[in-house]
Amino acid sequence: MLSAKDEQAAQTMSSNLHEHLLKIKAEEEDGFFDNLAYTLGQRRSVFPWIAAQPVQNTSGLIKAIEAGKMKPTRTKERPRLGFVFTGQ
Repeated sequence: MLSAKDEQAAQTMSSNLHEHLLKIKAEEEDGFFDNLAYTLGQRRSVFPWIAAQPVQNTSGLIKAIEAGKMKPTRTKERPRLGFVFTGQ
């Protein structure tokens, strides 16, 4: 999952990820995809524009980006939180 503050930034991130994935060597691919999925899904901030596609491996991700399936979409607004103080 890629997340950005605007659509253009999300498209740029997708392009940059594609370029980076093309540089990965076959022998480095084993643990790389698991680490990439964890980092993008758990260790990055979530912004309003998200591009995501379910894939099984690095080559699947490259194909999804090349096919234009990683199109960013705007998420709904974050819910507002309200707090009630009971006075106790």
